[in-house]
Amino acid sequence: MQATFHISGHILGAASIVLESSEGTLVMSGDLSLTAQRAVTKAAIPNIKADALVLESTYGGRLHASRAAEEKRLSETLRAVGERGGKTLIPAFALGRAQEVLQILLAKRDQIDVPIYADGMVRAVCAAYSQFADWLPEQTVKAAGDEPLFFRKQVKAVETQAQRAEIALSPTPCIIVASSGMLTGGASAYYAEQLAGDARNAILLTGYQDEESPGRAIQKAIADRKRQDSITLRISGKPVTVRCELGTYSLSAHADEAELVSIAEAFGTNDVMLVHGDAEARDSLARALRARQKSVRLPESGTAVTLDY
Repeated sequence: MQATFHISGHILGAASIVLESSEGTLVMSGDLSLTAQRAVTKAAIPNIKADALVLESTYGGRLHASRAAEEKRLSETLRAVGERGGKTLIPAFALGRAQEVLQILLAKRDQIDVPIYADGMVRAVCAAYSQFADWLPEQTVKAAGDEPLFFRKQVKAVETQAQRAEIALSPTPCIIVASSGMLTGGASAYYAEQLAGDARNAILLTGYQDEESPGRAIQKAIADRKRQDSITLRISGKPVTVRCELGTYSLSAHADEAELVSIAEAFGTNDVMLVHGDAEARDSLARALRARQKSVRLPESGTAVTLDY
């Protein structure tokens, strides 16, 4: 058997695996993104014919907004928050999303004239990314030149608890990129508690939010409140009154349904197994694939599938 790894475009080091033997060819997609990003190169889909495909389905049933339009909308919001004297918290997954957000902010630095801080596990992951510059998008490495890839210009790492408290309590406008991305704990939860009560501030989400997370509660609240209204959320187990601006932006590092269908078509297989998606996402993608005469299975964790070709 031969195993070949191909860049899948989700985070640095993520890969799809092609398993080839005399019995057939199986592709394990892993998490995939076909979108050109700033902190990771997009997926390289190999030109092969697969007998079976195990395909992620995270964004089944959804289509992504234009990345350029979302970046523009995000930068406009950040500028407006800074101009009114507020701080912006961007909760971000320490691995992948935080690096993408920091690169967006660096690219837009002429439009966003406030200090930018990175806190939580984000610091260590940025350091790890910097060791593999050859695997990052060429334009990102070129933009940094001889300077650090992430911590340059107005972007600084938060090193101590004292720094964290000083940033949260300071009257100076700033942007904070901190983990965890769903506000379930860590530095982002601390900042959310401190910033949420001031209407000048903002909490902006850029990633997937689990159904039970504080981040998902914020997404639900966006549709339920007017700008001046206050709501109460539980963050780190405590009730927090939220008066700040809330927003959500589509910067996903997963392929959407149309892209996932195109990937299945590219591999030319009729046998597709959908994983890594909630029931609604898998069902939607399954319908789309079956409409194209694909045989689709929805295995549960621990399911054994026998393939005979």
